[in-house]
Amino acid sequence: MKVYQELTLLPGDDIGHYFLWSKVYTQLHLALVETQKGNNLTDIGISFPQYDLNKGLGRKLRVFAPSSERLQALDLPGKLSRLLDYVHITSIRDVPESVEGYMRVSRWREKTGIERRARRSAIKKGISYEAALAQWQERGSTDFIPKSPYVQLQSLSNSNRFRINIRVEEVESGDGGFSVYGLSKGGRVPKF
Repeated sequence: MKVYQELTLLPGDDIGHYFLWSKVYTQLHLALVETQKGNNLTDIGISFPQYDLNKGLGRKLRVFAPSSERLQALDLPGKLSRLLDYVHITSIRDVPESVEGYMRVSRWREKTGIERRARRSAIKKGISYEAALAQWQERGSTDFIPKSPYVQLQSLSNSNRFRINIRVEEVESGDGGFSVYGLSKGGRVPKF
């Protein structure tokens, strides 16, 4: 990743922080779909510089690309034109020469209740619900994962609401691309 643009959310009395995340992220997703490289993969990744597991995503979003041309093609100011009173977008900038490290920003699916996991296991393994439930109860709660920050979105195809839980982890290396949500499919972004 050589260049980036930073977006800062500016919520007001009339428009809230979480509502803004939903609108901004929806437009970013649509822009990434339009400029994808195929197979629902892109070479554009994102990070949340103020991410905190307990406090949330913060109010900043960085969009990284391998070249200025790729970010220009994304056209964030154009895609977010209706929200420019509530979102500040920087010009395209070079990633600093020295960075703190690299991180993987990915989608994370929270583990659900034991009953739901048992129903899914029963179908997948072709066993009875009771047998699957017994297997999950034997495991105990060793696979509990805490809640993570998320963005609430609404599907444009069926109007269903869904969450994209975000997980950030530091990594040494990583090759691969990013999803049409800008999230890692093996790729990594600089931390600074």
